[in-house]
Parts: sequence; structure tokens; C-alpha cells
Amino acid sequence: MDGALLAAMAAVLLLAMRAGRPAAAADAPTAHQPWNFVIVVIDTLRYDVTSMAGRPNTPFLQRLAGRGISFSRAFSTHDSTPPSHFTIFTGLREGLGLANDRADLSLSYQLRARGYHTFAVAANGNLSPKWMQSLKGFSQYANLYDEWTALTATERARHLPRINARLRQYGARENDWNQSQLFASGDEVLSRLRPMLADAPEPFFGFVNILGPHDPYLPSAAALGTEPPAAAQVDPDLRFRGLRFPLANPNEVKDAEVREHILTRIAAAGGRADSLSDDLQPFEIETYRHRYEASVRDADETVRSVFLELERKGIMDRTWVVILSDHGESFGEEGFMSHSLSDRGNPDATRHVPMIWSPPRMFGGSITVADDVSLADVAPTIYDLAGIDWTPLKSRAAGEFGRSLIEDLAVAAEGPTSQAAIGRAVSDADRKRMREDALERLRALGYIQ
Repeated sequence: MDGALLAAMAAVLLLAMRAGRPAAAADAPTAHQPWNFVIVVIDTLRYDVTSMAGRPNTPFLQRLAGRGISFSRAFSTHDSTPPSHFTIFTGLREGLGLANDRADLSLSYQLRARGYHTFAVAANGNLSPKWMQSLKGFSQYANLYDEWTALTATERARHLPRINARLRQYGARENDWNQSQLFASGDEVLSRLRPMLADAPEPFFGFVNILGPHDPYLPSAAALGTEPPAAAQVDPDLRFRGLRFPLANPNEVKDAEVREHILTRIAAAGGRADSLSDDLQPFEIETYRHRYEASVRDADETVRSVFLELERKGIMDRTWVVILSDHGESFGEEGFMSHSLSDRGNPDATRHVPMIWSPPRMFGGSITVADDVSLADVAPTIYDLAGIDWTPLKSRAAGEFGRSLIEDLAVAAEGPTSQAAIGRAVSDADRKRMREDALERLRALGYIQ
């Protein structure tokens, strides 16, 4: 073996011995250098349109999955944005707007109380700290819809040429909803994120919400590709389309049983008849889905740009990034379109979502996990990685709390593997033992304190 190589190996081993840690973990954070955490939520992204499920839509997410911990059976707790994000930030399945909806039960509050700098950029207007208690622990917060509503007519005029050009590309309506959605573009998210990230002292906890796949499905020309043959005949605005019989006038349906069935389904969709597919032809649903999948490609590029910003800051060796979605989207499954269906939609369409844990660069390996996991598992896992005992939080909050995924991270840390973990039912006692064993292994490897 080359003498210079032997000398280099000896130096690495010596440094590791002095640090009291294995050589593979010699660059792991010390007690004075805890991990940074970033959560990236791609709004409205269903699992089966991602590259992890075999679709060529998300090459960057596929790259992250290949070098991190990817969960192929992750499910959102609800099919709408506010309760799902409440779950992400608290570990609680239920409680939005109830007694558990308190800032002190949130990730941002708990990490900030322990010296973390916290910041967030959200494109979705439902994610405003004005009314979501679980978002009030962030020291910096930008909500693009709140910004849109605060713009003067003169200020909006600077953005409308870009926005209306995209609407005209598809023949979509130039109304406030469509304009506000397109205002909250990936570029606008990145423009708010860059200064927050550049100025963020370590350790920090960041949150980024990307709206791309949400309706209206009006992707960039670069992402769109070839449209379905009859796309020009489709009303581009799913939620503003002119409803046809029987959704337009269900009370005029003569058959009482059919009429009652339609009225019941409209009620199940929150009174929004546009969230049903009864009046749509297959080619129309195909067009909406095609544009949705193109919007997913745009979102994948935005995530790539988020990682470029993290790279520029030079922190990828000490930062965990969690990429997931808050819920999916229906395209005719069980007669529904869109989401926010009071959890009555098809679970694979509306609640099966991607979840990828992209570890610090020095992490040992990667794994694909086939266990059923939940958005409620994000908070307890981050607490474990941060060395925070979350059992008091679980005991203080009434209701179902998530579980830590630390045992899956520990398996990945011990070396790369391409074999998916097999789904398993585990007792509470065994789960506690597995978690404790996993924490001990990660400490021994130097990944956590």
C-alpha cells in the first residue's frame, strides 16, 4: 500500500481516537455543535407520481432517496394543509384549534427554547402564524399569501405581467385566487429563503413550504412537455370550471335515489361540487393530471435549488433535511378531484406521500423503509436527533402521538443497503427497546450526543 495513503489513514484514525469516536464519525457534531434541521414540504404531492414510485418526475428527489432514508409507505394524517402541518410540527395526530393547539408543544418552540435559530418560508396561505399556534415559535416567518394580500395595487402591478402571462398561456382566469397562487412561486420562496439562510446562526431549524403541485395546475413551459390531444378543450381552472349536469343542478335530477346520492357526495366534499369528477370526461381528468405531474417537476427543481442554497452556506456535513408532503391529490379516484375531502378520499391518492430524510454528508449509508409511517413521526425523530427528551411533551398532550423513526436511521447509519426493510407490527415495549438500542448505536457511531 502506498506510504502516503498509510500515513493519511493513520492520521484519520489518530484524530478519531483523540475524539473518542469511530473514524467514520470523526466529523460528527460535538456537544457544542448540534445538528441543523430543515423541513421541506412539497404541498399536495402524492407518492405515486414521484420517481421513487417509478415515475420520471422527480429525479432530484430520487437522488436524495438514494443517499438517504426513504420511506415508501409514509402517510399524512389528514388530506388538507392545516391539520397535516399541525401534525408535522407537534407529533400529534389531532388537535388543530383545540386544547393541544399551543405554541409550546411545537418543534419550533422547543428547539428555539434550546438555542436554535428558527425561520420559515411558506407559500400556502393556510400556513399563517396569525392563526396557527404551532407556527408561532419561529423567530422569522414569511407567508407569501399574507404578503400578497398586503400588496398595494402599484406593488401588485410589478408582479402581474409575469403572473398573467402564465395564466394566458393556459387560458386561465385572471382572478385573485389564480394570481395569488402564481405569485407564491418557487422563485419567490427562494428569494425569501436566501437572506434568512445566509444570516442564520447555527444551530438552526428551518421550514420551507413549496406550493407548486397545488391547483391551478399551470406548470412552466419547460416542465409541461407534450399535452394530451384534447387538452385545448379542457377548462384550465378545475375549481372555477362551469359545472355541468348533474353537479350544476343536482336538485333537478329526477331519480330521488340518484339525487340523494349526488347531494350526499357534494356534502362529503365540503359542499364543493368542483371537487367531484361526475361532470368530467376521462380526457379532462387526464389533462389535469398531466399538468399536475408537470407542476411536480417544477417543484423538484425548486427543491434542487433549496439544496444549492444549503450547499452555498457550507453546512451539509451537519444538517438534516426532511422532504415530505402534507397530503396528496385526487384525480377521479372514488369520484373525487383535488383534496380537503374530510379524509373521505382514496388514501393512496390523498394521503400516501413521499418522506425522505437526507442526512449529513458524513452519514454512514442509506436505506428504503417499507414500514407504514406517519407525518406524526417527524417531530419525535427530530427531538431524538437533537437530544431532546420528548416523552414529557407526549404526556402533556392528550391524544395520539407519533413515534420516533430513529431505529430506521440507525440501520442506515451502519452502512449502505439497497434492501427495503420489511413492514412489521411492533409492540409498545419492543418499540421502546428498539428506540433505546438505536439511540445507543447512533451515540456510539458519533452521530448524536
